[in-house]
Amino acid sequence: MLPDGASLIVVAHPRELFEAASTATVIRGVVPDAQLEAIRVQHGVDIRTLERAVLGVYETGEATGHVLVMQGPFRAEVAVAEIAHRMVPRESSTQGPPARAGGVLHGTRMDALAIGPHTLAIVIGPPALTARVMRAVEGASPPAIAGAVQQALARRADPFVAMRPVPLALPGTGPVSVLLAEEESLLIAVAPISADAIHASIDLSGHFPPGADENFRQLVISLAHSTMGTALGLRSALGSLSVDASLTSVSLTADLDAAEVGRGLALLFRAEIADALGGPAPVDQPTGPGDSSN
Repeated sequence: MLPDGASLIVVAHPRELFEAASTATVIRGVVPDAQLEAIRVQHGVDIRTLERAVLGVYETGEATGHVLVMQGPFRAEVAVAEIAHRMVPRESSTQGPPARAGGVLHGTRMDALAIGPHTLAIVIGPPALTARVMRAVEGASPPAIAGAVQQALARRADPFVAMRPVPLALPGTGPVSVLLAEEESLLIAVAPISADAIHASIDLSGHFPPGADENFRQLVISLAHSTMGTALGLRSALGSLSVDASLTSVSLTADLDAAEVGRGLALLFRAEIADALGGPAPVDQPTGPGDSSN
């Protein structure tokens, strides 16, 4: 359903993530239940019950923006109507099929489309990006998840997978830029492994120098002792760190404390995400396994 050309693709299974105490802790660190409930009331979509959510980020070309496709136990045409009601100004609205509304919501230009009875697409960007989504839905243009990208994602059963199928192309000549100079793609996967821990994996493909495993290990250690790494609890994950490298691939895995990651993400990103979602102002609240979304 995503059109081709995405520089970042995220595939998540929110219901599965919220059913596991550790991953629920991480999510609620960034998006508190009060905000999730506000989204449910405003748009008729409870993110906590979604069976699948796919995000595509488009950074190049004329039609740049974000495409979010959600599948779950909601009526897509009702969600479109709720979103249309809050658009100011509203540029267009049709009952379909497919039901569709375009306009400005919380200061952001977007389109909402019911591309299935229980499938909603949100396009944040120009109408040209929405047109590309429609062509992909109709099968008139290639999708983003196909070929090597589809194969890479299919190899991961984790409930959260993010993939950048294009090179990072880091600027400068620093150690990290040199180490990743011929990197071609990046995949991050996260899964719960216990009530209070998550397992994270990073897979890189491309061309890497001999001894890259030790270089990447030192990079992770350095990051763990940085301000951001400390906030995310990476120091405590160093004991479980595993690095496996060849001339064409690098795999890093580690187990992280969910509460530490949740607090760190809240510190780093909660305000920005609250602003983007347009929900209530974030407030500090417990993010432990005992929290409930009911």
